[in-house]
Amino acid sequence: LENAHSDMELLSMQDHLTGAWNRRYLSEKFSEFSQYCFDNGKIMHVAILDIDDFKGLNDEFGHQFGDKILISVADIFVRLLERDGRLIRLGGDEFQIIYCGDDLDTIIEKAVAELQQQFADADLGSDRIISLSAGIVNTEPGKRADLEALYKSADNALYREKNARPRKDEDINPLERTGTWRL
Repeated sequence: LENAHSDMELLSMQDHLTGAWNRRYLSEKFSEFSQYCFDNGKIMHVAILDIDDFKGLNDEFGHQFGDKILISVADIFVRLLERDGRLIRLGGDEFQIIYCGDDLDTIIEKAVAELQQQFADADLGSDRIISLSAGIVNTEPGKRADLEALYKSADNALYREKNARPRKDEDINPLERTGTWRL
């Protein structure tokens, strides 16, 4: 009975489609993960990832194709993040990464390269592309992570990236970066 309860609790923290963690996992486990980063003197990185025009892809190519994209994104990121990171599906086509390692940017670049290979043969027509945008922030060395502040900063960076809004000099946060990658 205890094993069944434990299994059910774990299942309740995973997204049913992608196998990524879900918001419940994030709210229940973030403090433990943050403490691990702090105790080991590591910087925590938080990224918000979004598949650009996901609704349009679903409408044009069907939900099975959209699901394939979501599953591929999750599979690749979960594998590359290994024990130092977690991928959380926030909902729809939006994911969050929490990472306690040296170089999240390199992991994102590797994941994008793998996704590009996977979707290289997808016949989307000449006008259509699949792309992934991200807003990425990290804690200052030696500082504890604040999930709400990191999420807000990463989400704002993603919003600016997706809307191609230039930043004012006073808005520049040296702990923040963005990117958009064609898959």
